[in-house]
Amino acid sequence: MTRTRSRQRESTHFHLRLLAVAALVATVGTSGCASGSSGSANAEDDRPAIPNERRTVLRVGNYERLEIFNEPGVGVRTINVAADVAWRALGGVYVELGIPVTSSNPNSMELGNPGYTATRVGGDRMNSFVDCGSGLSGPLANLYEVTLTVSTRLTAKGPESTEVLTVVDAWGKPRAVSGNTVHCQSRGVLELRVAQEVAEALGVTP
Repeated sequence: MTRTRSRQRESTHFHLRLLAVAALVATVGTSGCASGSSGSANAEDDRPAIPNERRTVLRVGNYERLEIFNEPGVGVRTINVAADVAWRALGGVYVELGIPVTSSNPNSMELGNPGYTATRVGGDRMNSFVDCGSGLSGPLANLYEVTLTVSTRLTAKGPESTEVLTVVDAWGKPRAVSGNTVHCQSRGVLELRVAQEVAEALGVTP
């Protein structure tokens, strides 16, 4: 009886988590590219802000408090190459990864896609990059319709040094049946892979 109640509580907690996450979802989070010149006084203000962490606290009846965190993945890596050279390679890296570029700003050196349906990235299944939870059939990221957001910004750190900052966010929902949209947590892999592939394309060590 104790084991049965424990399983019932775990099942209830799982569904409460899904409901809490679904309540947070209005639209897929985006990280678009801003306009403006990189030499303007307000260049830093013009750049799109990294999405803030989203948190909610849920308490139902006598169950323990649940804290739900929905935040994008952010990866930063510095590569030993000039920023303008890295920028010329960045678009090709997105093509190789199979990420359609729908936003691009050469002045601020930012490009990406604010949300598209993805099944694979660079030939790898979605579970390699995001965690949407697991079910009886395996990782849900491979089974769900995943909307993926990817955006990269380059910042010169010196004549031959560039910071590559990539933001990744994702949401998933069942394909064949109705169900709630859930936030999928980035595994931190794609964020760093973008910088890695830019460096490899230019023949430098990241």
